Amino acid sequence: MNSESKPKRENMPLRLLRLFLREPAMRRQATEIILITGFTKMAVYRALSELTRYEMVIKQHKIYFLNPGIVAKLQTEKSQMKKNLTEGELQ
Repeated sequence: MNSESKPKRENMPLRLLRLFLREPAMRRQATEIILITGFTKMAVYRALSELTRYEMVIKQHKIYFLNPGIVAKLQTEKSQMKKNLTEGELQ
């Protein structure tokens, strides 16, 4: 089996975080994430555990979702960037 086709273990949390960041309102069970990503069950659970430990992803019952604090911060930063761009255009 080609070692390049397998995602590296250290990249798994980052890959899953990107999945959550693409759709901040996404709420998924681990089994759905396994199907979406094609990663092994063990790799997904390990990565979700790490993301949960650092409070980037929250687990509620069997559902995982992006920490609402992160979502709010991203929305605030996005609004600020838009404001700065519009103010820059007016000058």
